Amino acid sequence: ARPLVQASPKNLPISLARLIPQAQGGTLIIDEIGEWPLGEQIVLLNFLKTKSVPHPENGQMPMLLNVRIVATTSQALEGRAQGGLFNAELLEKLNVFRIEMPPLARRADEFEDIVMGIVGEITRELHKEHLRGISPDGWERLRSYEWPGNLRELRNVLRLSVVAAKGDQIELQDLPSFGHDRIDFRATREQFEKIYILELLKTFDWQIEKTCRMTRMDRG
Repeated sequence: ARPLVQASPKNLPISLARLIPQAQGGTLIIDEIGEWPLGEQIVLLNFLKTKSVPHPENGQMPMLLNVRIVATTSQALEGRAQGGLFNAELLEKLNVFRIEMPPLARRADEFEDIVMGIVGEITRELHKEHLRGISPDGWERLRSYEWPGNLRELRNVLRLSVVAAKGDQIELQDLPSFGHDRIDFRATREQFEKIYILELLKTFDWQIEKTCRMTRMDRG
């Protein structure tokens, strides 16, 4: 099978110069390209121009690679480029083939399927496959929100809710607090992070090292 590698700005300081070779012969998906530092944007731009990255053992020797690049963003990159926060030449390269997803507010007919698809992914990742649904008042809350942050915001909300859920469905009280314009993550993040860590510790029989690997945290 051809490799499929996912790169996230959350994984920094891992460089794209190290991640691109891992996808040789396959695809590298770069999440939220607008959040990567300008230096990493230059690495990607140079690869798109030359189809190579510096050789890890000899920086003077290019390493030719065959990697398909897929970059995602929830930001307006044109505005960031005008403000000097995104490389304008890289934006031009990435715009050669561009797919725009309509916002969730315009996808009401698909909303339930989208939500349950994401919930399924998260429950498998967190070993909570017994959680199979959302209560009616939970659905009402989700549908009434406009989701200005689109899929990224929805995924964050559902992850927090899956972690908090105690039964076989997400209840209204499992959802983070909704503000007037955006979800108030600051008011609930610390609480949900504690729940998340405790749930993982229980899942892995209180094995701290295994839990740290799952959360990609250092043992303190």
